[in-house]
Amino acid sequence: MTNIWLTSSQSLQNYLPTISDTLNKYAINHNGHFWEDDLENMSWKYVYDEIINKDYSLWLIFLPSEELQRFSIRYAISLLTIAVQQKKGAHFPIILLKLEKDSLVTEMLPDPLKTLDILPLSLQTIGPELISQKHKSIQKTEREYYINVHVNPAYGQWFEVGPINKTWKSGSIFGVTGAEITFQGVGDRGILPKQCTIESPVEGIKVTSETNEYIAWIVQNEINKDTSHFIKVKGYPSSIILGEHIEELSGFLYVNRF
Repeated sequence: MTNIWLTSSQSLQNYLPTISDTLNKYAINHNGHFWEDDLENMSWKYVYDEIINKDYSLWLIFLPSEELQRFSIRYAISLLTIAVQQKKGAHFPIILLKLEKDSLVTEMLPDPLKTLDILPLSLQTIGPELISQKHKSIQKTEREYYINVHVNPAYGQWFEVGPINKTWKSGSIFGVTGAEITFQGVGDRGILPKQCTIESPVEGIKVTSETNEYIAWIVQNEINKDTSHFIKVKGYPSSIILGEHIEELSGFLYVNRF
């Protein structure tokens, strides 16, 4: 049985009854919601809870390109994608559905969405296409690094980063542009630490990558596959950098542009 969660725009709601009828013809169970553009109240968090706590085999995103160019939507759906992929794995199918007249292309998307497939809406083929996504072996490359996001109105917005198949012996660096880091910690992977010991922390250094200047914080704890660097961020960064801390700051850093 194919079970789909559909994220749709209110502006496209006139297409939904026909899409729903088509999915029903192929016995594709589906549920969903209208995207709520509310960064301050972290409205995307309940969507994450729904996707990971139910037996959905595919997540379908139906938003027009003009809305995906709005930063508040780009940012929130980027965080949601990061969190879902971390929980479900890079192989979990996430598809961007677009109208055939829509100009949406991969180059327009924020970095976390650039690996997603884009499917033009065709009522003749959408049913078989979505069923095939469930059954085919999707060869998605896992990230070279670990990244997750934890949000809650009570404790704010935290990024969690670290290595996957190696150890960052000299520590971890994380930087933002367009926002402010307010706290950091180190702890067991997947759980915000209640208390921790930070080795030789550095705060507020400037790092330039490509054309952006980042304000970065560093911990010099050894970070391995079972531990993470946790960073509390106030605001909504347009871009982040992360990676192993190298003393000369000349090491390779991963970039995510939202």
